[in-house]
Amino acid sequence: MLLIRPKPQVGESMIGYLYRLTEENGYPSVSQVKHLIQADKRELERNLINKESISKLGEYTGYNEIELGNLTSHDLHVLIHGHQYNQLFLRQRVQYCPLCILEIPVHQKSWCISANNICPIHHIWLQSECVCGQRIDQQSITRGHCLSCNTSLQLISISDEPDRHLINLQNELCRLFISSSRSITVLNQEIGVAQFLSLVKHSLSLLHDTPSFIHEGVKIKDLTSKGKHHKKCCLSYFEVVEMYREFPNRFIRVLEEQKSKTPSAQTIAKYSFEKLLLNPTWYRIKQVYSTFMNATKPKWNVRATPSMLNISSHNYLSKTAAGHLLGVGIETVKKMIQMGILHEKVIGFEKKLALDEIQHLLIKCKGNQINCTGRISLRDIVQMYPKKGLDVAGIIFLVVDGVLQTASEISCDSLMNITFDRSEIDYCYEVSFLSLSLRGENNMKDARLEGFQMRLASVTGQGIVLNGNVYSNIQMVKNQWFEAAEKNGEWFIPVLYKPENPDYLLLYDMDGVEVASAVDAHEDMDKATINAYLDTINDLKDRIMKMKDS
Repeated sequence: MLLIRPKPQVGESMIGYLYRLTEENGYPSVSQVKHLIQADKRELERNLINKESISKLGEYTGYNEIELGNLTSHDLHVLIHGHQYNQLFLRQRVQYCPLCILEIPVHQKSWCISANNICPIHHIWLQSECVCGQRIDQQSITRGHCLSCNTSLQLISISDEPDRHLINLQNELCRLFISSSRSITVLNQEIGVAQFLSLVKHSLSLLHDTPSFIHEGVKIKDLTSKGKHHKKCCLSYFEVVEMYREFPNRFIRVLEEQKSKTPSAQTIAKYSFEKLLLNPTWYRIKQVYSTFMNATKPKWNVRATPSMLNISSHNYLSKTAAGHLLGVGIETVKKMIQMGILHEKVIGFEKKLALDEIQHLLIKCKGNQINCTGRISLRDIVQMYPKKGLDVAGIIFLVVDGVLQTASEISCDSLMNITFDRSEIDYCYEVSFLSLSLRGENNMKDARLEGFQMRLASVTGQGIVLNGNVYSNIQMVKNQWFEAAEKNGEWFIPVLYKPENPDYLLLYDMDGVEVASAVDAHEDMDKATINAYLDTINDLKDRIMKMKDS
């Protein structure tokens, strides 16, 4: 029960309010309040809870549902796709304004947005660490001091104030993400949240040589062209706004910088950015881009290379081009070929894929075009279920076979943005994990595995735990195994180990054998491994069909 019922404040976040309820009612953990109103942990991390939970919260606190609903960010969530919302909202880092905390000691929902780095009221950088170096969390904000050194959040020194130019940029982004107008001016036209986030995603491929990537642990400060961050350190909304100022001069400078980079980096940037230009809203950018690319093309290169702008004129594509058209990595394309989803054909001296087959696969996987609110995208599935049995190719196999039903928004341009019913996916991974765990030693290389025993080890936030020992390697960290375990709870994987040599494990999953103390590059899966994987997928397919029939 909630005996003390603090009044929700204007602009307060739902997650912050639940922490206040926890603190004032003397509960040891916010989990108890979450359980009381049956709030979904993953939604709450993004400042969302469903109508049923809001209704329960209203019953326990006595406040009306409209007032409580205003604490969530549903008003922004309904404007954009799920994967865009997930990129926009901070889940691993808490930020705040010390001066706002001094005036109203609550967590503002605008602080949840990664694009907000400067307080629009006090014009200072939002903070995320104490002077002692400790990360600030929601409990610290609720109590008003650092849990490590007890320093008051209101007393933290403020230095390195942003200049007027950056403050003006932040004000423009606040008008887009916080104010009721929900718009920003780019190239003399007003665009909404969804259009701007699409512009950011594709434009960053030119600025940082890679599609957009958020590393929430890094505080963004220098967002001008004077100091570029590492491509995996931030998602710089400021840089994108700046890129299209004084158009086309700054945009052309960015294109010129691309020409000095490696061919592979240029290819990645080209395909990702050109997807933006398929939208007629950006015809001015398309004109300048096409003119620049034609003018800078080497005279000796008479061969027309595939582009998102001319791809329909090519009957066959390379695996790289196919991956960019489908929105997946080349390793996924290779695996789909091995599984028989796509088929190669020898053209001249090269193996290529038919454009018609690629486009047909994309259309089939998109499913019905509907409002996908409440569904889960393939991009989110990969992040939520890392190393749990099924990868992108396996899921697409089930879609092509008609086992999993998909749907997509009208603007969907990638396999990663197709959506699924969450309950089907939860069941699918539960069964696939069981199937893969029980597969045993059928396809292990006997010569390398003599004397090993098979056990189930747990994946936790600290590492892979077996018999009290903790194991890890660089690849696991890159794949965010342990971060996922910390967020979603631990899970179990089959491993091989020698009792007389506990210094390392062998991990066994769909990709074969991997040593837990070293990183080995995976070669293409051999035929036996592919067949074993297909057997597992078919077993999974049968289980899902029986579940649907029952």
